[in-house]
Amino acid sequence: MTVKAFVLNTESEDALVVVRRKSACVSCTTGCIGCSKGKEHRAVAINKIGAKSGDIVNVFYPNVNAATFTIFMLPIILAILTYFLVLPLGTDYASALSFVSLIAGFVALYVVVGRIMYKFSKLEITEVLSSEEK
Repeated sequence: MTVKAFVLNTESEDALVVVRRKSACVSCTTGCIGCSKGKEHRAVAINKIGAKSGDIVNVFYPNVNAATFTIFMLPIILAILTYFLVLPLGTDYASALSFVSLIAGFVALYVVVGRIMYKFSKLEITEVLSSEEK
């Protein structure tokens, strides 16, 4: 998904940008992202194209919702699978081990997948729409 953003500050290959929510821009007649109306979201974006402070830019925001949902379903599936595999040993063992596998699965997701999702969910400036010369 590509959205307009206003560059507040730049540092090395990163830029602090202000992204307006689309619902905030519906009633705006100026078409400007620098206005004070509506709600804004500040985020750090990768700035490989060299946008400067005060620029209005297009920012690519990856949609990771479907992948996130699928990945976070894995510990639940693992817990259910563990329950049925250990069920012949008794329901007490099956319940305890399925709970342990559920907790272990979420801890593994937090440690491993959380870092991967953070890396792939970063904003990236793709184009400078207008530049404000100082």
